[in-house]
Amino acid sequence: INDLACAQSNLSDQFSQLAADSQKLRLLEPHTHTQIKLLKHVTMAIYQFYSENMFMFRVSRKRLADLMPIETIELIQQAINKMSIERVHIFMRQITFEAMNLEIGYKLVSTNITAPLVHCVG
Repeated sequence: INDLACAQSNLSDQFSQLAADSQKLRLLEPHTHTQIKLLKHVTMAIYQFYSENMFMFRVSRKRLADLMPIETIELIQQAINKMSIERVHIFMRQITFEAMNLEIGYKLVSTNITAPLVHCVG
């Protein structure tokens, strides 16, 4: 059940991201007939994927809610989100250390490339 709750949380995030990304497509300005046609097909494919899978997502979410209370699902999702944030922080620290190592190794210290990374992981 924990895996199912985790998958539901991940799917929810992915659907939100897909909806946001599809809105960015509206900012594109195709110039050729081929670009117009390609953009139209990509937009239609995204819409169709979203429509088909959102139905299944809602059905699965209802089944999950039948198995356990919504409060429990939300607690599991919060724990998973916390773990994800902690993992991203560890990943960012590792990237920062590697960037600093490259900066020192290639004598790029005066360029201050890693300052934004150091500020982020503070």
